[in-house]
Amino acid sequence: CRARQDMNHVILYCPLYRDRALFLITFIQSQYHRLFNDITPLLHDPPAKLCRLLVAFFKSVQLFP
Repeated sequence: CRARQDMNHVILYCPLYRDRALFLITFIQSQYHRLFNDITPLLHDPPAKLCRLLVAFFKSVQLFP
C-alpha cells in the first residue's frame, strides 16, 4: 500500500490488511460501543486484551518484529 502506514491506516483503512484486522476492529467496537476513525486515544490506558490483539495483528501482517 502506498498510503502512509500509520496505525490508524493499517488497522482501519488499508485494503491490504482489512481482512486481518476484522477481529481487532470487532473487539474495539464491542468494548467501546462505537466506531473509531482514530484509535490513538484508546492507547492511553489500554486493557491487556487490546494490547495482545494489537501485537498479534502487527505480527500477523509482519509489521512488528
